[in-house]
Amino acid sequence: MMALLSPAAANYLEPLAQRAQRLTRQRFGNTVSFYVPLYLSNLCANDCTYCGFSMSNRIKRKTLDAAEIARECAAIRNLGFEHLLLVTGEHQGKVGMDYFRQHLPAIRSQFASLHMEVQPLATEEYAELKTLGLDGGDGLSGDLS
Repeated sequence: MMALLSPAAANYLEPLAQRAQRLTRQRFGNTVSFYVPLYLSNLCANDCTYCGFSMSNRIKRKTLDAAEIARECAAIRNLGFEHLLLVTGEHQGKVGMDYFRQHLPAIRSQFASLHMEVQPLATEEYAELKTLGLDGGDGLSGDLS
């Protein structure tokens, strides 16, 4: 990365950018995909100063149940979205793998792609998220292929 930022790289940046654009269009076409976030839970066991879900914030806490998730998914589909980003706070006990196992398959069946912003998990758990239908997300190194 530092080599790309050095003055010696100046002559290579434009050709590199053009090639990257060409390969991106070749792989994905000339399309833009929009996704919508679905906030599954704002429960969090961490106290990060930058985050609205921080456990010290005095906010109403909510974790969606199956019926609420179904209603939210239907509303999102009715808006025409096909790509969903699931968002949760970091609370392994209440919104961890058991919760994901229970709800991801039903959510996945309704959308063309499913990504997730999720708390740190073990490598095996990330692999399991893929088997549950997740395509990728923050903390998941891009895509799960």
